[in-house]
Amino acid sequence: MIVIDDASPDPAMQPMLQSLCADHPEILLLRNEENLGFVRSANRGIALRQHDVVLLNSDTLVTHGWLMETLEVAYSSDRIGSVVPLSNNGAFCSVPDYCQAADAHQLLDRDLKLDRLPRWTVLPTAVGFCLLMKHTALNMVGAFDQAFGRGYNEENDWCMRAQSMGLDAVRANRAMVYHLGAVSFGDERAELNARTARLLVNRFPYFTPQVNAFSSTAESRVSSQYVKHRLGRLSAAVNVRAARLEQADAGGSDAFALAMALRQHTDIQISAFGALPEHGAVLNQPGIPRLTSNQLEEIQIFHQPGLLSLDDLNIFLSVTSQTVISDLDLIAWRTPSAHGSFDDFERYRASCFAAAQSAQAIIAPSNYAKSEISSELHVSSDRIRTIYPGIDAARFEQRDQMWNRIQIENRGVRGLYFLYLGPDAAHKNLKLLLASYALFRHRFQGPGESPSLVLIGRPSGTLGSLYGLGSDIWPVGVHYLGDLTADECRAFLQESLALVHPAAHEPFGRTVLEAMAAGTPAICAKSGALPETAHDAALYIEEFSIEEVARLMASVASSAALRLQLIERGRERVKSFTWKTAAMDTAQLYREVVDRPSVESLFQRRMFATLLRSAKSDTKSSLPEEGVALSSGNGSGAWDFEKIRRRLLTWRARS
Repeated sequence: MIVIDDASPDPAMQPMLQSLCADHPEILLLRNEENLGFVRSANRGIALRQHDVVLLNSDTLVTHGWLMETLEVAYSSDRIGSVVPLSNNGAFCSVPDYCQAADAHQLLDRDLKLDRLPRWTVLPTAVGFCLLMKHTALNMVGAFDQAFGRGYNEENDWCMRAQSMGLDAVRANRAMVYHLGAVSFGDERAELNARTARLLVNRFPYFTPQVNAFSSTAESRVSSQYVKHRLGRLSAAVNVRAARLEQADAGGSDAFALAMALRQHTDIQISAFGALPEHGAVLNQPGIPRLTSNQLEEIQIFHQPGLLSLDDLNIFLSVTSQTVISDLDLIAWRTPSAHGSFDDFERYRASCFAAAQSAQAIIAPSNYAKSEISSELHVSSDRIRTIYPGIDAARFEQRDQMWNRIQIENRGVRGLYFLYLGPDAAHKNLKLLLASYALFRHRFQGPGESPSLVLIGRPSGTLGSLYGLGSDIWPVGVHYLGDLTADECRAFLQESLALVHPAAHEPFGRTVLEAMAAGTPAICAKSGALPETAHDAALYIEEFSIEEVARLMASVASSAALRLQLIERGRERVKSFTWKTAAMDTAQLYREVVDRPSVESLFQRRMFATLLRSAKSDTKSSLPEEGVALSSGNGSGAWDFEKIRRRLLTWRARS
């Protein structure tokens, strides 16, 4: 150990150092006749080295095992040239708040369990309070440049020179050294820093962009977010930007329902991102704060429910939080018919792939969906968690039969009816339902008039959809009512003879469960996740033939005993799907994501974000020559989607 006394003006320093050396003869004490500053003093010590060097400030406090861990990180790769540990005050290495100094006393007596973190993170540059420099790196790069005078930015210059040799500076995420900080140079500090910063940037113009780019990544905050959690703080933001207001009011939007359940049943500090002014009443009642983009840096988890646009992807890739995504639509992934154009289809697939590869975790609404996501998007099943969404059963159990009848009759519906509730996309199989209903009606022999068929839902506008074709296409007995409010939908669901849901693909089956909660029998397809969701509480369409569906409808219409059996089983089945359970399972996943972040997905997120930014930048710069690029649709700038798609495919092939 070499101790350098840089002509300290403290009269107590020399006696203390003499006593220290007397007790520890292995210490080599060097005294400067005059104050040389950090650079020249450090170089004096470095010149005496026999192997690696650790530069340790006098205002530091080391912890058990710090040196061994730092050395092991240094020698885990030949491309590592320097290593710096975590600290309470160490810029990129600061915990629990990134790049912010903290009182060491809040960390000293805490069991932080740093061994759960990724062992190291590549930095744009090191921090000089505690810096290990490998002897091979020193041989190649040399010592500090004395052009930096008494100090500041000399370690940044050294790291830039090392980087040009292919050597990385890394942060040892499992080592901790506490640092008082900002005590050297006194009033000279600001002036020295400004002068040496100019010298550094003149030499390495990319230094500042590189530092800023790193600080905009989730990798930069892995350690600080983890330590914050170890101190008992865990925050998450759910993106509610695309949630419909009427669904939010009725508890029908998963994004709002999950946020409210997390607020009520867990200790997660939950907030809503992207909320519109009209969402205020829904969020204010449970006390969920709304966040803007510049507030996201403080959040540890960012939860994206589905992807609707390239802007959603841009936000998802760019946040510094750990990311979780749910509600990935695999029908939209599989078929161009679910989109307005083939370009939209290609764009969605590229966005889905980028989001899935970049997410720390993916929430699947069923085991069926988990298997599909893993297979289709090439994601390890270890990163996918099945968490069943909740059903607000109490809301569907609340029944005002008189109010219901008024709403139904006001819509022109009389007597008994079957109900289809949902959109008209091709995979929902409405053509099969209409043909089957026509056969059922033709065969119906009473008693009374034949039940009608009521269709409720928003037009999807996709290939094969029916709702927008006009009223003259509907067979006798069919009523299409359009897109009703959530309360009106509940009324029709509660009073229907049965829900008929012949969809060829469902990742979960919410509407079937809502029918069960409302006390309504369900006929649904034996495909996708529906058998997993409904179990023995529904009648199943297995052959997808007109004859089969008509027969099942006739069975329900003619047998009160069958209806009662399905109602009883349905009410029991829906008890398995509560928002409390969903919230607690989601909170546990959030904790695991912060505690054990995937290095691979963090890296992939940074690469995809860079691709997206560079494609947009390239498009902007080439607009005068190449004409107008496709618009993102909301005034956020121009995107060359074909270029993005090509780059994603190239990246995937190389990886």
